[in-house]
Amino acid sequence: MRALSYAYGTNHFSQDIVLQDVLRHFWPQFEAHEADLTRFGSIAGREVYETVYHVDHDAPPALVQHNLDGKRIDRARLSPSHLALLKALAFINRPPYDGDSWHHHFAYGYLIGDPGLYCVLTITQQVAYAIHKYAPEFAEWKEALLSGRALAPHG
Repeated sequence: MRALSYAYGTNHFSQDIVLQDVLRHFWPQFEAHEADLTRFGSIAGREVYETVYHVDHDAPPALVQHNLDGKRIDRARLSPSHLALLKALAFINRPPYDGDSWHHHFAYGYLIGDPGLYCVLTITQQVAYAIHKYAPEFAEWKEALLSGRALAPHG
């Protein structure tokens, strides 16, 4: 698998000294989160990379326009590994809602390094933000989005 990229199997955070310097400069709480970002950088360099490669080459999302009864549903069908990864990464949207910084959220997204995967997570983040800001009565839905419970397979 090493042939995938020079970055495969590396710790994306440990390798990016510039990112560390930028975060250290602009994020006063950086040092308290450095170990977490180091751990996540390792995951991004292997597990995330492998799943994204699989999705891009073997299992792209498919649009399902109708259910078995012919009713229009317009849903994306994701491979089980893609869905599992999105659920596992849902936590990257949580920091701003737990009193932490947006820096933390965006550092996670940068470390993922795949715009397609991060796009789905960012859309989820924006729905959670809209609920948080404009519809607090739907806080239960926001929690489901931030925990990954809102992601369910659709056929």
